[in-house]
Amino acid sequence: MEARTWDRIQEIYHSALDIPSRQRCDFVTRACDFDPVLARQICSLLKADSSPEFLEAPIFDLGLRILNDDDSIDLSETSDAAIDEVIGSTIDGRFMVERLLAEGGMARVYLATDLKLQPRRVVVKVLLDKSLRNERVLQKFVHEREALTSVNHPGVVQILDAGKLGDQKPYIVMQYVEGVSLRDVIAAKPEGMEFDRAASIMKEIGGALNAVHGQEIYHRDLKPENIMLVRSGAAEEHVMIVDFGIAKVTGSVLAPSTMTGAGAMGTIAYMSPEQLCGDPVTAASDLYSFAVVAYEMLTGRRPFVADTEADLRDMQRKGVRVKPADLRPRLPAKAQNIILKALAFDANNRGAGAKEFGDSLARALFQRKAPTRVQSPWPRRWLLFAGVAVLIFAVGLVAYWLASRGTLWGRSANSRSTSSSPHRTLAYSFTVQKMRDGLPYNDPFESSGDATFANGDKFRLNVSSRQAGYLYVFSQGPPERETFTIIYPTPAKNAGSARLEQNQDLQTNWNVFGGEPGTERLWIVWSSTVVTPLEVARYEAFKNNEGAITDASEAKSLRDFLSENLNPAPETTKDVAKQRTSVRVNGDLMVKLLELEHR
Repeated sequence: MEARTWDRIQEIYHSALDIPSRQRCDFVTRACDFDPVLARQICSLLKADSSPEFLEAPIFDLGLRILNDDDSIDLSETSDAAIDEVIGSTIDGRFMVERLLAEGGMARVYLATDLKLQPRRVVVKVLLDKSLRNERVLQKFVHEREALTSVNHPGVVQILDAGKLGDQKPYIVMQYVEGVSLRDVIAAKPEGMEFDRAASIMKEIGGALNAVHGQEIYHRDLKPENIMLVRSGAAEEHVMIVDFGIAKVTGSVLAPSTMTGAGAMGTIAYMSPEQLCGDPVTAASDLYSFAVVAYEMLTGRRPFVADTEADLRDMQRKGVRVKPADLRPRLPAKAQNIILKALAFDANNRGAGAKEFGDSLARALFQRKAPTRVQSPWPRRWLLFAGVAVLIFAVGLVAYWLASRGTLWGRSANSRSTSSSPHRTLAYSFTVQKMRDGLPYNDPFESSGDATFANGDKFRLNVSSRQAGYLYVFSQGPPERETFTIIYPTPAKNAGSARLEQNQDLQTNWNVFGGEPGTERLWIVWSSTVVTPLEVARYEAFKNNEGAITDASEAKSLRDFLSENLNPAPETTKDVAKQRTSVRVNGDLMVKLLELEHR
């Protein structure tokens, strides 16, 4: 396909994105001067735009898959779909090809063994037959080879050899990176990665990307899938940046660029604004993608979640609405500022470079580590906390007995009073993860509590207050079953203690909706002092691996306490922009009932 044809397709395609979907085909037909072939190609791209995977796919590869069928050739009938003769062969008498690893729009990637330098594994990338007819693809393949040859850094995948097969298809041989992708690590930490691990990874990404930029090479497709984590030893973990298939090589010697208007190239969800518009890219463009990755590492989601490319452009222009700390309350303010600066719409405002970004972000994260907490699963440590709770329980029973007789400091314990504190304030929000068939559906989102949940959906409660105090959160079962489950504290959070310090933010464990639909009741208690009845309830909950209070008398005592202290209801204010709710009550004890819709 000629460059001017691709440019025309790009122009019409981007214009059609802003038009309602039902009117797009008519617009495309007119814009193509009723050329049926051109109109069909653009409508195919627009159809791909509506698929769930669209924003995760490199548009250049999408274009190749849809547009490389010159003369209406069915690509499934080309010779590449026949028996793969590469498998089992030995390339250049040295690289024995074992099996196919992957196939993309431009090339196939094989696993092979280097017979010359030890028996070690390597990766062989071979262009497809159909790619040989495309000047752009040939140029990008040469650029990938040149990029890998130019950069010598332990954090960048290394090229070992290159040449042509007997049928003249070019190939390159690269080191085999055995590890896990950053995508897998992020998926395993939907609430965000640990600060210290994230800091180490970002520092190494910055160093590797800086080496790439030092050779005036721009990756253009930096995303978690193209960042590998390799272990060397039991504890050490190193970063490896891979896939330079669409890298921009400035001043290329092997394949000088003679084409203009190359259009948007990369994975749309991670593209910088200028890259998304098809404008020239610089090191600042990769820095923007790096910042998107950093945001996702620390929060579990991307800064912009858009349905279409047009929506994404608009979001980028307006700036980040949900700040990283809104999703990760304990994130240092300095770290947030560094990320937001690198996400600036104007490339000139993003900062000095990738190394400075990675180093400064790592320093900000290391400067404030989260306090030491018990991280092991609930069942493994409950006995330890149960033992401590026995002592609290014994003291609590005495205090409760005295309090019930009105003899504890001359007043009823935990009654509402303004003597110790004029008021209690608290802010809360929910991080919600929708699920389908046991798997995450779309990205987590923030809610003030008005979301509707289905079976399997998950939530985490986020709580913050400028005051110190004692926080208790319980979920109440349906009326026919007098049961409660403790949400906070738990053995794995804050060492099992209900005590929170001033300005200490809290995020609970994930909680899953199950059982019959209805209204789920969540009780939040925020007190200036220890609440003896709730400490008794906590002791009972810690005896059960699931955190449930199943004893009928203890459940009734807890229900009575909550009901008696529910009124007057706290003053409630919702911040729609931040999806956060603030509550305030006069006195030193706050009891707030939240009702969550479960359908």
